[in-house]
Amino acid sequence: MVRTTCEPGQQGNNLSPNKFLTSSLHNNLPFCLKVPAITYGGPIVPPDNPSPESIKIAESLVILEFIADISKPGTLLPTDPVLRAKARFFIDTVSNTIGTTFVAVTLRGEPMEKVLASVEKIQSLLPPEGYAVGPEFTIADAAVVPFFARLELILEEDIGAFDVGVGPKTLQILNTDPKFARFRKYFAAIKARESFKKTFDRALAASPSINAVLLWHFNPCNRSIMAPSNRALTGQDIREVARAAVAALNEHSLRSCLFGSTACAIYGTQNREPNVSIIPPFTLSQIAIMAMDQDVDIIVISNMDPEDIKELIISTDNRFYLVPSANRRNTYQVLWFRVSNRKKCKVDILVPGLLSIPRIPLRQISYIQPFEDIPVVPLLVLLLLKLRGWTDHRVDYRQYMLDKVEVDEEDIEELLRLAVENRAHLNQEQWLPKWFVREMRERVDEYIEEWPSSEGKWTSLGL
Repeated sequence: MVRTTCEPGQQGNNLSPNKFLTSSLHNNLPFCLKVPAITYGGPIVPPDNPSPESIKIAESLVILEFIADISKPGTLLPTDPVLRAKARFFIDTVSNTIGTTFVAVTLRGEPMEKVLASVEKIQSLLPPEGYAVGPEFTIADAAVVPFFARLELILEEDIGAFDVGVGPKTLQILNTDPKFARFRKYFAAIKARESFKKTFDRALAASPSINAVLLWHFNPCNRSIMAPSNRALTGQDIREVARAAVAALNEHSLRSCLFGSTACAIYGTQNREPNVSIIPPFTLSQIAIMAMDQDVDIIVISNMDPEDIKELIISTDNRFYLVPSANRRNTYQVLWFRVSNRKKCKVDILVPGLLSIPRIPLRQISYIQPFEDIPVVPLLVLLLLKLRGWTDHRVDYRQYMLDKVEVDEEDIEELLRLAVENRAHLNQEQWLPKWFVREMRERVDEYIEEWPSSEGKWTSLGL
């Protein structure tokens, strides 16, 4: 996703940055793939309602060159024809090195040495100081920075067809090897610019829905996820992770239970079991659902700090490991489980008090056949915690959180149906604290306001 630097009220020449246009090709996704576009000429009108008299221009590089052409000479495109040629050559080289390497390594699992070789080739084009073609930021830098930013994020997050752990190791080489010192200096200067800080959303770029689209986008012929390099987890994989985590916790006399998407699948929701109801070739919506389900959420019935609990788990089972959070401002580490060389699963550890989670008495923990060896939260609590997630996601400013709302609603509808069929009722859960019930009643009212037809089901549950 690319954003222009044009701001409302500072458009000039009737250049207006449109709201990102949604391609009709992707309307069946629970999120939208956005295409950057601008209009030029015609009367000044709201960006989301362009005038028929204006010219519509799409595609990032085309927009960038157009803005450079109509800007003050020398602003983005050098006035010196030699420097202009160097800028365009730099863009072409990056597209044909990092661009193709990105696909080869991330989606086909080709050797990571290709990344290092590509960066080295790009580095050889850089002058000793400054940006791509000199001391000024030009079209060359603006065009290539998305490649470098996404590459850094993919390596850091270990996203791709390569073996688990290869991404961070490669990033460490790029960040420490003296051979890449000039590239590091160049990329650091790019990231220090205010325009980069304001427009590159690390959390969005690493979100599951974006990764799902990338998988689909680079394999458009058959609309299927490429196996086995995609590392998509099956329901069996996820349950293996859950069992391992529960067993590791039991070793330290810590009782636990699952909630979130894994618990939904165990209770029988149809859209949360990737290896039962979904058979390749996958639809786009199914890809998105699977991409959002690649983790296990566990409540540990304890007053311990979650970080200390994670340390206990990795000390008990060496298939678990910790990596720093992608957001450098976070002090916590992320717990992962190595399913195989090409598969890993994130494990979230929570304790009562976080995310409105009540302290669950051990006798209230549920065991559902045929997975009676995996403890889960009571059905009504699972429904209400899912409702909490829905109310939070729908007001979040981050797109990747908003993308979750529709899947949340599908979960809630299925859990509501299951709760009514199983004759669940609030009176059966007398142990629930009053603050939890009060908070959830408010969230139920919000859901009914959005979905009035669900009111009868909530009422039958005592809510």
